[in-house]
Amino acid sequence: MNIEKLIRIIPHITNGITEIYTHPATKNNHSGDSESNKYEFEAEYKALIHARTKRTIDKFNIELSSFNS
Repeated sequence: MNIEKLIRIIPHITNGITEIYTHPATKNNHSGDSESNKYEFEAEYKALIHARTKRTIDKFNIELSSFNS
C-alpha cells in the first residue's frame, strides 16, 4: 500500500464498516529474501499519516476508528 493506492481506494468506500488491512512500520526489520523483506512497510506508514490521505478522508466524510471501537 502506498499513497497513490490508498487515495484511489478511499472514494470507493461505501456506508458501513470497511477495514483496510495494513502493516505500517517506520523501517523494515526483515532480512534475507523473504516475502516480508519485499513488503513496503515504510511506504504504507507514510501513506497512512500523509496530509493528502487526511484531506481525502475528510472530503468523503469517513469516520476513522480502531479495531476495538
